[in-house]
Amino acid sequence: MPTDSVGRVQCSRPCASTTTTRGLAFEGPALELDGDPSNLLRELRWAATEATPWLYRRALDVTTALTRPLIMRAI
Repeated sequence: MPTDSVGRVQCSRPCASTTTTRGLAFEGPALELDGDPSNLLRELRWAATEATPWLYRRALDVTTALTRPLIMRAI
């Protein structure tokens, strides 16, 4: 079990407790993770098929947003 996942759950428990005291009642997160432990091949496959194309599209969006004012100023 990755320790960073356990740390996130442990940090979220006080937040869940606070929201419960303020009227939002729901069960807090369990300290045991119920998902499959990640493996390197699955993570690399996800990065190649999902994350890389998404990052490329966002880079194009940011590049366009940053260069548009410069081009308009030059015209």
